[in-house]
Amino acid sequence: MSNAFLTTATSCFTIFIELALPYAILSARSWIRKASTLALKGMHLGIMTCMGLVCFGLLMIGAVQETMTPAARTSPGPAPASERSGGG
Repeated sequence: MSNAFLTTATSCFTIFIELALPYAILSARSWIRKASTLALKGMHLGIMTCMGLVCFGLLMIGAVQETMTPAARTSPGPAPASERSGGG
């Protein structure tokens, strides 16, 4: 990039999005997770097209998608007493 302003804005956007990721994962608001997922996917699509790192971009998009799904955020705890197989 030859434009200094564009380079600085892109760098600041990238740092902001990467720092916001843990908070977005832990957030209870779904719109924050959706906005963060969209921004991260766009960033990695830009990496794929501008830098030619297709494998990296696809891998990171897959990792973002897997991390931001609700199933990835819930931990499987012990089963409730009604679902446990009893000896009776």
